[in-house]
Amino acid sequence: SVGTLWIGTDVGLNRYYPDTDGFISFRHDSASPNSLSNNTVTAIVENSPGEYWIGTDDGGLNHFNQSTGQFKRYQHNTNNPDSLSSNFIGSLYKDSKGTLWVGTGDSGLNRFNPQQQTFSRYQHNPADPGSLSANLVSDIVEDNQGVLWIGTDKGLNRLDLTKPVTKSSFTHFKHKIGDSNSLSANDIERLFKDSNGTLWIGTREGLNQLKPNS
Repeated sequence: SVGTLWIGTDVGLNRYYPDTDGFISFRHDSASPNSLSNNTVTAIVENSPGEYWIGTDDGGLNHFNQSTGQFKRYQHNTNNPDSLSSNFIGSLYKDSKGTLWVGTGDSGLNRFNPQQQTFSRYQHNPADPGSLSANLVSDIVEDNQGVLWIGTDKGLNRLDLTKPVTKSSFTHFKHKIGDSNSLSANDIERLFKDSNGTLWIGTREGLNQLKPNS
Protein backbone atom coordinates (compact mmCIF):
# COMPACT_ATOMS: atom_id res chain seq x y z
CA SER A 1 0.00 0.00 0.00
CA VAL A 2 1.03 3.63 -0.47
CA GLY A 3 3.30 4.82 2.31
CA THR A 4 3.74 1.42 3.91
CA LEU A 5 7.16 -0.20 4.07
CA TRP A 6 7.42 -3.88 4.94
CA ILE A 7 10.80 -5.32 5.89
CA GLY A 8 11.64 -9.01 6.03
CA THR A 9 14.46 -10.06 8.34
CA ASP A 10 15.81 -13.26 9.87
CA VAL A 11 14.01 -12.41 13.10
CA GLY A 12 10.56 -11.69 11.71
CA LEU A 13 8.48 -9.27 9.65
CA ASN A 14 8.50 -5.53 10.33
CA ARG A 15 6.20 -2.69 9.31
CA TYR A 16 7.64 0.82 9.29
CA TYR A 17 5.54 3.85 10.24
CA PRO A 18 7.15 7.00 8.76
CA ASP A 19 4.92 9.38 10.75
CA THR A 20 6.31 8.15 14.05
CA ASP A 21 9.61 6.72 12.74
CA GLY A 22 8.67 3.50 14.49
CA PHE A 23 8.25 -0.19 13.74
CA ILE A 24 5.83 -2.94 14.61
CA SER A 25 7.14 -6.51 14.47
CA PHE A 26 5.46 -9.82 13.67
CA ARG A 27 7.20 -12.99 14.77
CA HIS A 28 6.62 -16.70 14.95
CA ASP A 29 4.81 -17.84 18.08
CA SER A 30 4.83 -21.61 18.60
CA ALA A 31 1.65 -21.30 20.68
CA SER A 32 -0.28 -19.50 17.92
CA PRO A 33 -1.14 -21.17 14.58
CA ASN A 34 -2.15 -17.74 13.27
CA SER A 35 1.32 -16.24 13.76
CA LEU A 36 4.09 -15.99 11.18
CA SER A 37 5.20 -19.54 10.32
CA ASN A 38 8.93 -18.82 10.46
CA ASN A 39 11.00 -15.79 11.44
CA THR A 40 13.26 -15.83 8.37
CA VAL A 41 11.34 -13.82 5.78
CA THR A 42 12.62 -14.27 2.22
CA ALA A 43 9.97 -12.57 0.06
CA ILE A 44 6.98 -10.19 0.32
CA VAL A 45 4.26 -9.45 -2.24
CA GLU A 46 1.12 -7.36 -1.84
CA ASN A 47 -1.98 -9.38 -2.75
CA SER A 48 -4.49 -6.53 -2.35
CA PRO A 49 -4.66 -3.47 -0.10
CA GLY A 50 -4.14 -4.73 3.42
CA GLU A 51 -3.32 -8.29 2.38
CA TYR A 52 0.15 -9.68 1.78
CA TRP A 53 1.96 -12.88 0.82
CA ILE A 54 5.01 -13.63 2.95
CA GLY A 55 7.57 -16.26 1.97
CA THR A 56 9.81 -17.80 4.59
CA ASP A 57 12.82 -20.08 4.82
CA ASP A 58 11.58 -23.51 5.96
CA GLY A 59 8.21 -22.16 7.10
CA GLY A 60 6.38 -22.10 3.80
CA LEU A 61 4.04 -19.37 2.59
CA ASN A 62 1.92 -17.03 4.72
CA HIS A 63 -1.10 -14.91 3.80
CA PHE A 64 -1.26 -11.93 6.12
CA ASN A 65 -4.48 -9.99 6.74
CA GLN A 66 -3.55 -6.61 8.14
CA SER A 67 -7.03 -5.88 9.49
CA THR A 68 -7.06 -9.02 11.67
CA GLY A 69 -3.32 -9.21 12.26
CA GLN A 70 -3.44 -12.94 11.52
CA PHE A 71 -1.40 -15.17 9.23
CA LYS A 72 -2.75 -18.13 7.28
CA ARG A 73 -0.13 -20.75 6.52
CA TYR A 74 0.40 -22.74 3.32
CA GLN A 75 2.97 -25.48 3.75
CA HIS A 76 4.31 -28.59 2.09
CA ASN A 77 2.44 -31.81 2.86
CA THR A 78 4.14 -34.99 1.66
CA ASN A 79 0.74 -36.69 1.40
CA ASN A 80 -0.85 -33.95 -0.70
CA PRO A 81 0.45 -33.35 -4.27
CA ASP A 82 -1.67 -30.18 -4.43
CA SER A 83 0.17 -28.59 -1.52
CA LEU A 84 3.18 -26.30 -1.77
CA SER A 85 6.12 -28.24 -3.21
CA SER A 86 8.55 -27.02 -0.51
CA ASN A 87 8.66 -24.88 2.62
CA PHE A 88 11.84 -23.14 1.44
CA ILE A 89 10.52 -20.07 -0.38
CA GLY A 90 13.02 -18.11 -2.45
CA SER A 91 10.82 -15.78 -4.50
CA LEU A 92 7.23 -14.59 -4.95
CA TYR A 93 5.63 -12.89 -7.93
CA LYS A 94 2.09 -11.74 -8.74
CA ASP A 95 1.54 -11.58 -12.50
CA SER A 96 -0.61 -9.18 -14.52
CA LYS A 97 -3.66 -11.45 -14.14
CA GLY A 98 -3.28 -11.58 -10.37
CA THR A 99 -1.88 -15.11 -10.24
CA LEU A 100 0.65 -15.80 -7.50
CA TRP A 101 3.81 -17.69 -8.47
CA VAL A 102 6.00 -19.19 -5.76
CA GLY A 103 9.63 -20.06 -6.39
CA THR A 104 11.26 -22.50 -3.99
CA GLY A 105 14.86 -23.17 -3.11
CA ASP A 106 14.76 -26.88 -3.82
CA SER A 107 11.47 -28.00 -5.40
CA GLY A 108 10.69 -25.82 -8.40
CA LEU A 109 7.90 -23.40 -9.19
CA ASN A 110 4.33 -23.30 -7.84
CA ARG A 111 1.20 -21.58 -9.13
CA PHE A 112 -1.46 -20.80 -6.54
CA ASN A 113 -5.06 -21.64 -7.38
CA PRO A 114 -7.12 -19.40 -5.05
CA GLN A 115 -10.53 -20.97 -5.68
CA GLN A 116 -9.34 -24.45 -4.71
CA GLN A 117 -6.67 -23.20 -2.31
CA THR A 118 -4.22 -25.54 -4.02
CA PHE A 119 -0.90 -25.31 -5.85
CA SER A 120 0.16 -26.53 -9.29
CA ARG A 121 3.78 -27.65 -9.34
CA TYR A 122 6.30 -27.15 -12.13
CA GLN A 123 9.53 -29.03 -11.51
CA HIS A 124 12.61 -30.19 -13.35
CA ASN A 125 12.21 -33.56 -15.04
CA PRO A 126 15.41 -34.94 -16.61
CA ALA A 127 13.29 -36.92 -19.06
CA ASP A 128 11.39 -33.84 -20.25
CA PRO A 129 13.39 -31.14 -22.11
CA GLY A 130 10.41 -28.80 -21.83
CA SER A 131 10.31 -28.89 -18.04
CA LEU A 132 11.77 -26.26 -15.72
CA SER A 133 15.57 -26.26 -16.11
CA ALA A 134 16.24 -26.61 -12.36
CA ASN A 135 14.39 -26.76 -9.06
CA LEU A 136 16.22 -23.87 -7.39
CA VAL A 137 14.18 -20.80 -8.39
CA SER A 138 15.90 -17.53 -7.54
CA ASP A 139 13.61 -14.92 -9.10
CA ILE A 140 10.50 -14.42 -11.23
CA VAL A 141 9.32 -11.52 -13.43
CA GLU A 142 6.76 -10.95 -16.22
CA ASP A 143 7.55 -8.95 -19.35
CA ASN A 144 5.22 -6.68 -21.33
CA GLN A 145 4.27 -9.51 -23.71
CA GLY A 146 2.76 -11.70 -21.00
CA VAL A 147 5.80 -13.94 -20.72
CA LEU A 148 6.98 -15.12 -17.33
CA TRP A 149 10.75 -15.37 -16.86
CA ILE A 150 12.09 -17.68 -14.17
CA GLY A 151 15.67 -17.55 -12.96
CA THR A 152 17.30 -20.72 -11.64
CA ASP A 153 20.77 -21.94 -10.77
CA LYS A 154 20.84 -23.71 -14.14
CA GLY A 155 19.71 -21.06 -16.56
CA LEU A 156 16.80 -18.81 -17.49
CA ASN A 157 13.33 -20.14 -18.30
CA ARG A 158 10.64 -18.61 -20.52
CA LEU A 159 6.97 -19.40 -19.85
CA ASP A 160 4.36 -17.91 -22.19
CA LEU A 161 1.30 -17.09 -20.07
CA THR A 162 -0.79 -16.24 -23.14
CA LYS A 163 -0.91 -19.98 -23.93
CA PRO A 164 -2.07 -22.96 -21.83
CA VAL A 165 0.62 -23.72 -19.27
CA THR A 166 1.80 -27.30 -18.81
CA LYS A 167 4.76 -28.92 -17.08
CA SER A 168 6.48 -29.00 -20.51
CA SER A 169 5.92 -25.35 -21.50
CA PHE A 170 9.35 -24.01 -20.53
CA THR A 171 12.00 -22.75 -22.95
CA HIS A 172 15.56 -22.62 -21.63
CA PHE A 173 18.30 -20.03 -22.10
CA LYS A 174 21.79 -21.00 -20.95
CA HIS A 175 25.42 -20.01 -21.21
CA LYS A 176 27.13 -21.37 -24.32
CA ILE A 177 30.91 -21.45 -24.47
CA GLY A 178 32.13 -19.29 -27.32
CA ASP A 179 28.77 -17.54 -27.84
CA SER A 180 28.98 -13.92 -26.66
CA ASN A 181 25.21 -13.50 -27.16
CA SER A 182 24.34 -16.23 -24.67
CA LEU A 183 23.95 -15.78 -20.92
CA SER A 184 27.18 -14.92 -19.13
CA ALA A 185 26.45 -17.66 -16.58
CA ASN A 186 23.70 -20.13 -15.71
CA ASP A 187 23.53 -19.30 -12.01
CA ILE A 188 20.93 -16.51 -11.98
CA GLU A 189 20.54 -14.32 -8.92
CA ARG A 190 18.07 -11.56 -9.89
CA LEU A 191 15.68 -10.50 -12.67
CA PHE A 192 14.42 -6.97 -13.34
CA LYS A 193 12.16 -5.44 -15.99
CA ASP A 194 12.78 -1.73 -16.61
CA SER A 195 10.33 0.95 -17.80
CA ASN A 196 11.16 0.18 -21.45
CA GLY A 197 10.30 -3.48 -21.01
CA THR A 198 13.92 -4.59 -21.17
CA LEU A 199 14.76 -7.59 -19.03
CA TRP A 200 17.93 -7.41 -16.94
CA ILE A 201 19.45 -10.66 -15.71
CA GLY A 202 21.92 -10.67 -12.86
CA THR A 203 24.17 -13.72 -12.63
CA ARG A 204 27.17 -14.72 -10.56
CA GLU A 205 29.33 -13.76 -13.54
CA GLY A 206 27.92 -10.44 -14.65
CA LEU A 207 24.82 -8.62 -15.88
CA ASN A 208 22.86 -9.49 -19.01
CA GLN A 209 20.30 -7.55 -21.03
CA LEU A 210 17.46 -9.13 -22.99
CA LYS A 211 15.44 -6.72 -25.11
CA PRO A 212 11.77 -7.40 -25.94
CA ASN A 213 11.22 -9.59 -29.00
CA SER A 214 14.98 -10.13 -29.32
